[in-house]
Amino acid sequence: MDITISSKSSSVRLLTLYRPPPSKKNKLTAKVFFNEFSNLVEMFASLQVPIVVAGDFNFHMDICDDPDAKIMQDLFDSASLDQHVNGSTHRKGHTLDLIITRMSDSVVSNIVIDRILPSDHAAILCTVAISHPPATKHRFSFRKSHDIDVNSFKMDITKSSLISDPAEDVETLSAQFDNVLGDLLDLHAPVVSRCVTLRPHAPWYDNSIRAAKRERRRCERQFLKSGLEVHKQVYKDQCKEYSQKLESAKSHYHTSQFKNCDQKQLFKVVDKMCSASSKKTLPSHDNTEELANEFADFFESKIQKVRDKLDNIPSIPTIVSDKVFSTSATFSNFAEVTDDTIRRFIMESTSSSCSLDSIPTWLLKDCLDVLLPLITRIVNYSLLFGTFPSSYRTSLVTSLIKKSGLDENTLNNYRPISNLKFVSKVVEKAASSHLQDFLFENGLYGKKQSAYRKHFSTETALVRVQNDILRAMDQRSDAVLVLLDLSAAFDTVDHQVLLVGHLLVCCYWREHI
Repeated sequence: MDITISSKSSSVRLLTLYRPPPSKKNKLTAKVFFNEFSNLVEMFASLQVPIVVAGDFNFHMDICDDPDAKIMQDLFDSASLDQHVNGSTHRKGHTLDLIITRMSDSVVSNIVIDRILPSDHAAILCTVAISHPPATKHRFSFRKSHDIDVNSFKMDITKSSLISDPAEDVETLSAQFDNVLGDLLDLHAPVVSRCVTLRPHAPWYDNSIRAAKRERRRCERQFLKSGLEVHKQVYKDQCKEYSQKLESAKSHYHTSQFKNCDQKQLFKVVDKMCSASSKKTLPSHDNTEELANEFADFFESKIQKVRDKLDNIPSIPTIVSDKVFSTSATFSNFAEVTDDTIRRFIMESTSSSCSLDSIPTWLLKDCLDVLLPLITRIVNYSLLFGTFPSSYRTSLVTSLIKKSGLDENTLNNYRPISNLKFVSKVVEKAASSHLQDFLFENGLYGKKQSAYRKHFSTETALVRVQNDILRAMDQRSDAVLVLLDLSAAFDTVDHQVLLVGHLLVCCYWREHI
């Protein structure tokens, strides 16, 4: 292990080593270790911070005539290194565990050999000349939403103006829906602030492990007080029991993460376990509001630049295919949706929430019997009158860096991720469902389209491409694959052109490209 410990203006580099005893199985020799350790010592010369090397070297440094111990001591002397441990560190009386520093660094003091551990090796305690870093504290605001009495919350909804006096237009009704539910949430789960000390997250650490740890400490204190062999054995057994419980809890927790996972969930679990948690990356800034405005201006100008380039491209003659594509099908209006349809949309959706939501999604689902007629009315008003509430057009935009390692101060290395209100996504899903049904029933989907189509995905697209390439190879034909990555593809779609009625032209293009 190689880590650098920093606190305020001082730093120490700590290296822990273990040299396994040579055997026929590992084919390791003392000569191999000396060569590797010599290279490590040479690296010390280029380091400016103090060095502390600690570990089990498995050399009998207490025996002056031992050949390997002599070579090791010569290495220390030649590199001006100081070995601080004097005394037996193993139950057989030898000095195997060492703490090494440069002679010029006064970083280690108060060496103590403590045999409290139930191990063949003693614990080597020392004081390192670096101040203990202060605990990281964070103040955050939250709601105790899971303490809400759902029945009481539903009762308050039935007594509110949402039920007694709902608005007659979608704009006012959507605002009333958010305001009333937001006020009720403030009543049942007001926002509270708390300052907490950040500690490593261990979800497997439960009450039984906590009790075993307390018992281990009690046995340790008892042994230190009495010094009796029987209390040492009890302490050793308790350490073993605690270790077994901890390993079992970890194994059970990680195993449970994989149970009942579908393909998408399994990928997330594996990615979370294998990827180190990374801190959110943002460009250097002094004011968060100014940074947000810089991002907004950049993303807006990026889209405008792409559109300007498209407008300046010379017109290309249209190539008309010999195949004539025509249809008499028209999509003139959206049909009214039922409560059952909206219920299905909501219950099939994930329970993730956006901070713009008036209440958490899980609470909305628990209160769905009361809220369902209102949500259905909002959806139908929006579809039938062609009005999308203005509050639903507002999104929470988060800038995420495209790839780790990119320059964090370059705005072009970020992509905007928009989070919308949950009810707005229900309206979108209802509209999308009607449109997809229309395209499917009238055979307007392109045969090669895999995106935004039921039972099709990137997998079907890859299977089709692979099949076409293999068939071309079987026929001894050339196969050329052209991959296009459109910059800000969805953001540069001209809504006015889309609304004129070019849907069928798009379907024709997908069919014959």
